[in-house]
Amino acid sequence: MFAKASLGAFLKYDLRLLRPQCFACNIHRGGMGADYYAKMLKEIGQEAMEQLQRDRQVTVKAYDFYVELLAQYEQI
Repeated sequence: MFAKASLGAFLKYDLRLLRPQCFACNIHRGGMGADYYAKMLKEIGQEAMEQLQRDRQVTVKAYDFYVELLAQYEQI
């Protein structure tokens, strides 16, 4: 849905975006963003998709945010 390189620190490692994808789709077919978007829309709904779009605009200090995120992920 979003190229990882285009994401800021707030969404780059967000579990809401993490989905498995085969090598061929990810590497040879460029991630198939349109298909990903359609499946995500069906899975999480319009409101959650709009929230992800809003979250793309959130800016954080990367290092501090990653330290907090790592602590949260270790608890999971």
